[in-house]
Amino acid sequence: MDKELRDTNRKYHAESAEIDAETLDRRRFILSLSGSFAALIAQGCGSRTKSEVETKTVLSTDDIIKNIPDEFNGAKIEKHSVEGATAVIIHVADLHNDPAAADPQKIRNASDLVQAENVAILEMLMDNCKTNVVFKEVVTKDNKFILRKRIAEIQALHQAVETCTDATQKEKLGGKFMEDIDELKYALGAAGFLAFQGKAQLEAAETTEGNSLTKEEQLDPAKKFDRRENIAINLALSNTESAAKIIVYGENHGFHQRIREWNEKHPGQKCAHIKITPAILHQWLRESGRFQENK
Repeated sequence: MDKELRDTNRKYHAESAEIDAETLDRRRFILSLSGSFAALIAQGCGSRTKSEVETKTVLSTDDIIKNIPDEFNGAKIEKHSVEGATAVIIHVADLHNDPAAADPQKIRNASDLVQAENVAILEMLMDNCKTNVVFKEVVTKDNKFILRKRIAEIQALHQAVETCTDATQKEKLGGKFMEDIDELKYALGAAGFLAFQGKAQLEAAETTEGNSLTKEEQLDPAKKFDRRENIAINLALSNTESAAKIIVYGENHGFHQRIREWNEKHPGQKCAHIKITPAILHQWLRESGRFQENK
């Protein structure tokens, strides 16, 4: 199980952006979100139970779009309504790029900030859209249940720490728990952390086969982006639990063009689209000249 999480971790960071966290407005972020994963852990696990999520009312696509605010903690929120849409794909942008010359500690610091913002964004979306399903990049049909089992093991370890009365053993268990939660955080980010808390149900947003480059994609890697986005869209739309499809995927992915193509090919299953870029990530993208609005 640890190997699966480490493999997922390596893939996640193999596509993470090099961001100097010192250039970001850390103070504004901490004041608005109350900071780190450690603080979030201290709030406890499972503050919202699965049964509470399951009894929520199913929303229409119009209600979903209305329920998502135009401003949230400074995040960039782009809404694209589509007449007659039967689903709303909500892309939550994640830290994502080529780290070939990256300082690992800078990536880790920046990832901490982005993931903590995404925890708040995902909680807002799950509450406002009445769903706990989150489609996560790096989660596939092949590894989904393995990752869920690993999360359950970490939850059990957390419970053991909470109930242990022997000080020495509690310290030992606590150290192992912090190592495991740190590995989970960097492998699966905010979505994984919320799954650990019992708030989110992780679903696949890609396939193992989808990460294999064809000869054409080796010459034009952008085509792999297109194929992976199409796979994510198909996987999300095949899940019928909610019209709200929350997908956590790298910031380099736009989805908008792929959704346009989907809507042209499937006039009876059209999708509206919302992209949410967390404030700190959006700030860095603007400062680096890399942010592009979906047109």
